[in-house]
Amino acid sequence: MYYTNLLRFLLIVSGILICACSCSDKADRIFVNGTVITLDGNNTIAEAIAVKDGRILAVGSTREIQALASTDTEAVDLTGKTLLPGFVAAHEHPAISAVFRNFLDMSGFTHASAAEA
Repeated sequence: MYYTNLLRFLLIVSGILICACSCSDKADRIFVNGTVITLDGNNTIAEAIAVKDGRILAVGSTREIQALASTDTEAVDLTGKTLLPGFVAAHEHPAISAVFRNFLDMSGFTHASAAEA
């Protein structure tokens, strides 16, 4: 009887631990069915990516990444579009900025009125 109760207890605790561990590796958001250009050292091209806590969890096939989803995961269907993870570019034109660096800005963005300019 003692061993049966001990075994039952260990099975319950093991089940809880296994569930807790398996839930922690689930993604917050997945992007599937697209072209993911990783820009890594191997120039890897994938079709899906998983994100957890704002960080890339995994990159791979749509099937591999869907396996990392839970009922709480937001799924984004890229519908064949391309994704560049981590790519951030402000709207800038460095060549034009260099050419105009010595010009005086008389625009309405700098001056409130024509008289002020």
